[in-house]
Amino acid sequence: MLTPEELELSLILAQASSFTYYEELFFEEIQEKTGISNVEPFNFNYENQWLISGFLGYYQNYAIITFKGTDSSNDWKTNLRFWQNNRDFNGQVHSGFAQALLNNWDELLNFTKSSISQDQTILLTGHSLGGALAILTASKLSSLPEFRNRIEAVYTYGAPRVGDQDFSSQYSLTHYRFEYGNDPVPSSPSINYKHTGRKYYLPKNEPIIEIDSQGFEAYKVHIKLASVASEIVRLFINSSNFRSINNSIQHINGVFEDVSDHNIEKYIQHIQNYKQFRVIIQGLQNGTLKRHGSVIKDNQTGNIVCYLFEQPPNETEESPISRPREISLVQIPLQMSSIATGASVLNLGISLAGFAHMNTKLNQMQTALNELNQSLETRANLIEDRLDILCLRVEDIQQKQDSIIQALSDNNHKLILMNIADLKAAIEMLYLRPDKPRDNILQTVIAKRFFLLTQVEQHQPTLDSQNILFTDFVIKAWVVATATQAYLMLEDGNIDQAQNFLNEEVTKFRNITRSWADQLIAHEYPNIATAYRFTADVFRNRNISQEQVDRIAYISSVDENLTQEEIEEKLLQVEVEFLLTDYEQELNHPEWIEKQIFVARYLDTLSELLARLESLQAFTELCNSQDVESIRNILPVNDAQPGLYLQFLRT
Repeated sequence: MLTPEELELSLILAQASSFTYYEELFFEEIQEKTGISNVEPFNFNYENQWLISGFLGYYQNYAIITFKGTDSSNDWKTNLRFWQNNRDFNGQVHSGFAQALLNNWDELLNFTKSSISQDQTILLTGHSLGGALAILTASKLSSLPEFRNRIEAVYTYGAPRVGDQDFSSQYSLTHYRFEYGNDPVPSSPSINYKHTGRKYYLPKNEPIIEIDSQGFEAYKVHIKLASVASEIVRLFINSSNFRSINNSIQHINGVFEDVSDHNIEKYIQHIQNYKQFRVIIQGLQNGTLKRHGSVIKDNQTGNIVCYLFEQPPNETEESPISRPREISLVQIPLQMSSIATGASVLNLGISLAGFAHMNTKLNQMQTALNELNQSLETRANLIEDRLDILCLRVEDIQQKQDSIIQALSDNNHKLILMNIADLKAAIEMLYLRPDKPRDNILQTVIAKRFFLLTQVEQHQPTLDSQNILFTDFVIKAWVVATATQAYLMLEDGNIDQAQNFLNEEVTKFRNITRSWADQLIAHEYPNIATAYRFTADVFRNRNISQEQVDRIAYISSVDENLTQEEIEEKLLQVEVEFLLTDYEQELNHPEWIEKQIFVARYLDTLSELLARLESLQAFTELCNSQDVESIRNILPVNDAQPGLYLQFLRT
C-alpha cells in the first residue's frame, strides 16, 4: 500500500512526466500544478538520432529529473532496437535505450552535477521511453561515488522492460512502476527481459491501485510480442533478407495498434481518482462523509463530494427474451451505483419474473378461496343442526371472500400490470434498438409515468398486506419511469427541462415517502414513535443497521430535522422505553417485532429510492453547471468495461 507521501509523489511525478510532451515548457504552470520549482530543461541529441530530453526541478527537499517519453519516429527506432547490450550496466540491457543514454551521458552527467547540490536527494521519473531512461540513469548515477545513496526512488509510468534477469536482480534502487489498464508497452520487450521494481497496477474503471497484478489484454499482448520477437531474432540469425526483417518490424508495430491506455493523462486521472477515493473511504469510515443514494456528501456541510456510476455488465449472446433482465435504477437509466461502504444493496428493480410471481400469488389466493368454499359446503352438510349459526358464518366469510376476489380481479390491477409491462418494453427498446427514434419511447415513458403517479396517489399508507404489495410495486415502477424520462431529456441535451422536471417530481416523491414513514412509524407509545426505535437491541440483533435507521429518519417528519442533541435524547427515550417492565412483554412480542422489521426494511427501500432520485437531481444540476451538451459527456461510454466510475467535483 502506498503511503500518503508516496501517493502524493506518484501524482506529482506523473504530472511532471506529462509536461515533457509540451512543445514549450511553461515553468509557472509546472510549479502551479505540481509544486516543482526552478525548472531547467535539457535536450541532448547525439548525432541527431540519439535524443534524450526533459527537465530538472525541485520539490521540497528533492531534486527531480524528468525524462520525455516516446514522441517521434526516432524514439520508436530506439524502442525497436530490442537486442541487448551488456556494457556499463550490471547485466544486459536494451541496446536502443542504452545507446540513447550512453551517447549523451557526459552532457547529462555534467548538467546534473552543476544543477543539484550535494545535500539533495534525487527522484527520477518518466513515461514510456522516459521511464526506461529514468531507470537506466538512476542505475548509472548510483554507481558513482558522489551520487551513491542519494537516489531516493524512481517513478515510472507505462515503462517498458529495460534489462535481463541479472540487471533486474541487481537493481537495488526503489522503483515504483505504474501500469494502467491494458497498456501494452510495459509488456515489451518480452524475450530475456524482466522488469525492475514493484508494480502498481491501475485497473480500468476501478478507483483502486493493485500491487503486482496484471491486465488481461496487456498479458495477451505480451504473449503476442514474444512470438513476434522470436520471429525477428530467427530472421536476423538465418537470413539477410532486409524486406523480411522490415515486415516483421511492421508486424510488431501492429501489435501496438491500440495504445490508448498508454496515454499519460489516463495514469494521472486514475491516480487522482484513487487519491480522492482513499479520502472518501476514510471519510465514510470515520463518519465525516456519508453516502446518499448515488452521491457522497460531506456530513457537516451537506455538500456533494462525488458521484458514483456503475457501468452495467455487457450483454451476452443469450436472448434477453429468454433471460429476463432486471430494469433497475442502477443499470437503466442512471448508471448510478448502489455500491457504498456500510450500506445495503437494495433490489430496486422490476422484472418479468416479478410479474410472473405476482400472477402466481393471485392464482394461489384464488385456489385457497376455492378450497375454502368447498370446506364450508362440506361442513354445512355435516352440521345441519348448527345450520343457523353456520349460515351466519358463511355469509360473513362469503362477504370477505367476495371483497378479496373483487380486489384481486379488479380491472385496475390488471391495467397497472399492463402499464408496467409497456414501460419495461419501452426501456428494453433503449438497449435492443439504440437506433430507434427516442421520441416514441419518451412518449410511452411519459404516459406510463402519469398513469403510475395517479395510482400511487390513490393508495393510502397502511400496513395492509394487499395494499403494500401493489403500492410498493407501483411506486418502484413510477420512480423508474421518472428516472428514465429525466435520463432521456439529459441524453437529448434538454438539461434545463430535466432539472425543472426533477425538481417537481422529487418534491412529489419526498411528500409520498414522508406520509408513508409518518403513518408506519406512528405508535401508541409516543416515546417510540420515531425512526430511532429501530436502534433497540431487538432490531440490531436482526441486522437493522445504523445506516438504515439514518435513512429512515431522513424521510420521517418527526426525525429529519433533529439536532444531534435531540437525537441523543430520542435514543435515550427508546432505550428506557424498551427496558420498562410494563411494556417489555408487548414490545418484545414476536409478531410485533416481525412487523417492525418489515416496516424498517420497507421504509429503508423508500428512502433509498428517494435518495436515488435526489442524486439524479443533483447530477442534473452538475450537468447544468458544467454546461455539458449531453449526459453522454459525463457518463461512461457505452462500450466501457463494467466497473465503478467516479465523477469528482473539481474546484
